[in-house]
Amino acid sequence: MELVICKIVVLVSLVCGLCWAQGLQPSTNGGCVINTCSYARDTRAMDCESRQLVCVPSNTLYKSSDSIKLGQNTITRIKQNSFSGYTRLTQLDISNNLISVLDPLAFHTVSSLQTLLINFNQITQIGATAFSSLRKLIVLQLQGNIINSIHQNAFNDLVGIRELNLAGNRLTNLPDGVFAAMSAMQMLFLQENQLVLSANSQFLRGLRGLQDIDLDGNRFSAIPRLDDLSRLTALDMTDSHVTIISNNTFQNTATLRDVVLSGNIISTIEPLAFNGLGNAVELDLSNNAIADIPFGALSPLRNLETLLLQSNLMTVLRSEHFVHLASLRTLNIEGNQIKRLPLMASLHSLTLLNAKANLLETFDQETLSSLPRMNKLQLTGNRLQCDCRLKALQQWYITSGPAHHPHEIPQCSAAQPVALRGRRITTLSQGDFVCETPTIQSVVRQVHKTAGSSLQLSCIANGFPDPQITWMAPGGFVYTFGPSNRIMVTENGELLFKTIENRDQGEYTCIGINPAGRASATITLRVTPIRNPPNPPKNPPAVPPKPPAVLTTTQPPNVLPNNVTTLPAGAHPVTANPGTNGRTEIVTVVTEKSQTVSDTVKEITEIDLGSNRNHSNADQDKDSKSTESGPFLGSDLTPSSTQSSLARNDGNDVASVCFIGYTLGGLLVAMLCTCLLTMACVIALFIAWRKGLLPSQMKTVNEQKARLVNMICRRESVGEECPTAL
Repeated sequence: MELVICKIVVLVSLVCGLCWAQGLQPSTNGGCVINTCSYARDTRAMDCESRQLVCVPSNTLYKSSDSIKLGQNTITRIKQNSFSGYTRLTQLDISNNLISVLDPLAFHTVSSLQTLLINFNQITQIGATAFSSLRKLIVLQLQGNIINSIHQNAFNDLVGIRELNLAGNRLTNLPDGVFAAMSAMQMLFLQENQLVLSANSQFLRGLRGLQDIDLDGNRFSAIPRLDDLSRLTALDMTDSHVTIISNNTFQNTATLRDVVLSGNIISTIEPLAFNGLGNAVELDLSNNAIADIPFGALSPLRNLETLLLQSNLMTVLRSEHFVHLASLRTLNIEGNQIKRLPLMASLHSLTLLNAKANLLETFDQETLSSLPRMNKLQLTGNRLQCDCRLKALQQWYITSGPAHHPHEIPQCSAAQPVALRGRRITTLSQGDFVCETPTIQSVVRQVHKTAGSSLQLSCIANGFPDPQITWMAPGGFVYTFGPSNRIMVTENGELLFKTIENRDQGEYTCIGINPAGRASATITLRVTPIRNPPNPPKNPPAVPPKPPAVLTTTQPPNVLPNNVTTLPAGAHPVTANPGTNGRTEIVTVVTEKSQTVSDTVKEITEIDLGSNRNHSNADQDKDSKSTESGPFLGSDLTPSSTQSSLARNDGNDVASVCFIGYTLGGLLVAMLCTCLLTMACVIALFIAWRKGLLPSQMKTVNEQKARLVNMICRRESVGEECPTAL
């Protein structure tokens, strides 16, 4: 029996010795099964990764441990005293567990911590005291959790932090000044969250030492305020829903060198957007919705070396865009809609130009000569037209051939000439690059139009390459293709007048220009002014009025009054003017003398004249069966049948005008006199009433006097007869 006991003791001692020799510590911790952890004495590091731990093992043997790795386990919670035995701990990795809760003061027993990694757990919130006492902490990583809320005071004790990683969480908002205590922090990673913050948000306040910030993959609408980031060197806001770069966004970021804003939906760049970026080296604006950049907006970028503008909506590049960019070495404009490249004389240092997948038809020799240091040019995917303009480009590719792969040599991609389509320009001979002088097809030499109408002047120019059409207007004004308010040149070279005015009359010269020469043709435009029609009656009567009374005159039959217009034989006061497209014009027979009558009289006169003509025409319709139509409107009268009626109607018209004028004048005078008399009567009655002179008032006064006399008489007289009151 004793022998058996001895054997057991020896066996246990042997196992314990092996455990001690190998640095293994088999034990239990409050029911938490702890598998063996390796310990390296030289580095004082404990490795407990992938040991199926459900809690933090207590430290009874290795209190001098500087580092412990607890990753790849199933720990669910960090309690207040979980690390109470690790008094010298400086590095702690508890990543890739199932931790969902950090108790208040969870790390207060390990105040010596410098690196804390809690990546890829299930933490949802960070309380106010979760990281209390960690004043020596330098690196804190919380990447890949599901954090949606951070208390405003959560990081108040982290005054020594240099790096904070909150990437890949579910943050939608950050309190203003949440990082204010971390003035020494240099790197902040907030990418792949769901932050929705305005440009005025103050969540970056106080980060005076920040050098690198990553805001990639959030939901900003604008770049947040960077006022306090005076040492910032790198900003990444890729895929962050930014729509605008406002004026002075980078005003206080003189140290910023790398700005990445790709993958947003930026459509607006304000003129002073890049003020303050004088030391920037790289600006990435690729994959946005930029259609144009204001003149001078890029001028502050004097030290810029790389400008990335690929995959935008730009259609035009101008030389003014590159003023002061003398340090630029790489320019990428791939995937835009640019049709022509300008002179780039300001880009003295440019060595790489990527203009693939645009709408370029040529690459001018002047543009090529303005880039003396360029050794890499990418033009594939354009619509290059192999004409005389590409001779210099072909020679440039042959000269700098070793720098380009054969697949980087552009091809003849335009529709013409057909024989060269698809061939690389370096395989062609100099004789293949030809141009044809422009010619203009015959055009109409003179055009007559009425003011107010629209007009298209056509000009068809032939040549190779297709000539560019320009129009020169009277006075030397030049119109080229593009939008305008009233006059514009369409894409096919037509000069379009939306509304013709009298001042547009004159000669217009169409000019077709291509590299081989020019041709021109002139068209004369005659403008007919619009005749102002008389005002129509305001309220025409529903039923035609009766013809006005005819006044007789003692004048000789061959003598007309001075205020009557003589009409030619066969004419009619209501005629169709060929220049008015069938509109009826009223010939007014009232001249200067009758025009002294009010406008109302004139309108009534025109109505009466019109109705009189209608009655006359209606009567003649009954008498005449003729269906022959002449230049008369509203009836089928023949010229012979209307002459006699015109003679009668002329006198009736004049008499009607005079009769109506005199009648209305008399009525106006009578009404004026009546008003004056009525006012005088009212005034007289008012004065009489005020003075008591009205008959009713006089009678009342007399009666009162009689009664008073009678009373006095009776009081003072005895036996005398007094007068009776009235």
